[in-house]
Amino acid sequence: LEAWQLLQRARARGVELITLEMNVLLGAGARCGQLLPAVALLHEMRRSGSRVAPDVGSYDALLFPLASAGRFGELLSLFDAMQKDGLAPIEPHYRLAISAFAARGEGARAAAILLRMQSRGMRYGQAAAAAMLACNREKRYTTTLDIFEALRAAASDAP
Repeated sequence: LEAWQLLQRARARGVELITLEMNVLLGAGARCGQLLPAVALLHEMRRSGSRVAPDVGSYDALLFPLASAGRFGELLSLFDAMQKDGLAPIEPHYRLAISAFAARGEGARAAAILLRMQSRGMRYGQAAAAAMLACNREKRYTTTLDIFEALRAAASDAP
């Protein structure tokens, strides 16, 4: 892939790419079906001593392609890694994580992520449906009802 060749040529010439440039490489690789090398590059960026640290855009470049490929375990691992790196996921990242947990049938974890969204003041209505479905699959009907009641309360509080 030309993106990886560009990276190798830059490195061979002693050129250090900045985070934005690395994010372009991550995104290009991921969109061209090169998810494994793209994830490896992100992990390289995360290593201590790396001259270029990942930012939210680094993770963003990979989370959506991982979701599209159905690679939910990797998506969730990167979602957690982003937070370990001290970065704050944005609303779409939370929705992806909830959908990934729902696809894996992990309703309790989907509900926990939904609660985090709610506590951070994010719009969580779209993600709530996936969390409720996941909770139903796990027979966590009380949690499903709690989510529904929170949505109803939020709707009644809206102007």
